[in-house]
Amino acid sequence: QAKYPVLAHSSEWDSPEAARNFFELYQRVLRAKWKKLEIASTSAGQVTGTGDNGRFSLRLDGATVHSIEGIQSQERVR
Repeated sequence: QAKYPVLAHSSEWDSPEAARNFFELYQRVLRAKWKKLEIASTSAGQVTGTGDNGRFSLRLDGATVHSIEGIQSQERVR
């Protein structure tokens, strides 16, 4: 069975505005850290797509930002 690195993290901020700022800035981080970035969908509260090591999902939920990177095709995004 193949093994792939997956990075999942959530961060809680002092306010929804601070979380939105991080959500927007982290999108820049994703663009900078990968050679290939393809956006599949984007909305005010979520960005999904594919990066160098698999699919990713970045989601804004009030004052919390959730991110998962490195999802392979058999895995689900929450």
